[in-house]
Amino acid sequence: MFEICLRTADAGGDATGVLSDHELWGNLFAVPYVERHPDLAWVVEAEDGRTIGYIVATDGHLRVLRLVP
Repeated sequence: MFEICLRTADAGGDATGVLSDHELWGNLFAVPYVERHPDLAWVVEAEDGRTIGYIVATDGHLRVLRLVP
């Protein structure tokens, strides 16, 4: 997930070098959803086992952002 976030964080393009911490993209865009609802997170794998996509969801976006307890 981190690699995919990095490779798509710049308006769908590669954000390598935009920030010094490449994991920040994943921590912003994917990890909060996976941590809150691992049952609503899926990884798409190619036949060779490489991760090529992911889907994350939540039952309430405000709770993920910790704006609502």
